[in-house]
Amino acid sequence: MNSLPWFPRSTFGLVLAVIYIAVAIFVVADDRSSTTGGWISLHGIPTFLITFPVAFIGEKLGMRPDFRRNADMAFVIGVCAVLVYFIGVGQVKLARILFAGGRDPG
Repeated sequence: MNSLPWFPRSTFGLVLAVIYIAVAIFVVADDRSSTTGGWISLHGIPTFLITFPVAFIGEKLGMRPDFRRNADMAFVIGVCAVLVYFIGVGQVKLARILFAGGRDPG
């Protein structure tokens, strides 16, 4: 029984989202623990890059997430994980169309 018939289900998208969450948490934790730096500091850039879609839009709208707050980072990583999930869903759909000879198999 599918309680959400409009929501696409994809194991591939789920795997991509879980991998993204693991990598994003590692990058954010590593970026926060790094205390090195000389005359130039790139502190915060890895975190911005791993959360680029949401961080960039938030920055342009004047609501830039605070990378030091866990709640902001959890929200941004969660939204990016949803985007990665739907990218995975789209990739599976595209592969089905391409390998089905140009017709949508359903």
